[in-house]
Amino acid sequence: MKNLELSALVNLQSIDSKIYKLNELINQIPEQVDEQNETLVVFDNKMKEVQEEVSIAEKAQKDFEGQIQMLNEKLKEARSKQAMVKTNNEYNALSNEIENDKKKIDLIEESLLEKLEILPDLQEKIRDVESELKVEGQKVSVKIEELNSKKKSYEEELNNLIEEKNNLSSTISKNWLNLYETLLEGKRSLAVSPIVERNCQGCKMSETLQRFFEIRDSEDSIFTCSHCGRILYYKETEIEETSISAQDEVQR
Repeated sequence: MKNLELSALVNLQSIDSKIYKLNELINQIPEQVDEQNETLVVFDNKMKEVQEEVSIAEKAQKDFEGQIQMLNEKLKEARSKQAMVKTNNEYNALSNEIENDKKKIDLIEESLLEKLEILPDLQEKIRDVESELKVEGQKVSVKIEELNSKKKSYEEELNNLIEEKNNLSSTISKNWLNLYETLLEGKRSLAVSPIVERNCQGCKMSETLQRFFEIRDSEDSIFTCSHCGRILYYKETEIEETSISAQDEVQR
């Protein structure tokens, strides 16, 4: 490229494109870290669910044991009264009460046995989830460390590019640099665009043939797109580049 200032603008665009991409990558890191932590939340919720099941089962166990104790005390009292009653009616009434309480105890003991049987399974389930959580936590820690390492590397590269950009910007005139910065902000981070076969690659609109030749052949002027205002530079098509390379080979 013969125009040094235009060449600097093209290089500046290349640097800013890399800066834009790096900023995107850096901004994605926190979200990626959150996604990793979210996998632990799933296991943590699973753990809480199992712990809640254990808590409910243990509470039911205590309630059943309390009911059985209360009924046994009631039975003991009824038997004591039974030994002192004077009529058959009173004796039979106490016998019925004792029998009913014994049936209640049998039913409660069956329910208690069910809870006692599932508790070991729930405790084992907790140990399994704890083990899974530990393994997953180690994996997440490694991935987060990798992400933070990437972020640090991106930031170092970004700082180098910013320094390179500042040095290059100092070689460009104020007017063109101001236009470049304005376009960069308003044109989706693309201020300088190649023109290929008369078409601006920024807006895809076509220049007139005469203006295209002016852009292509100019050695000291800088042109902007007639449609989107981006700074333009001529870029050969693949066919043209191949043709030129072939001519070079022949000349050699």
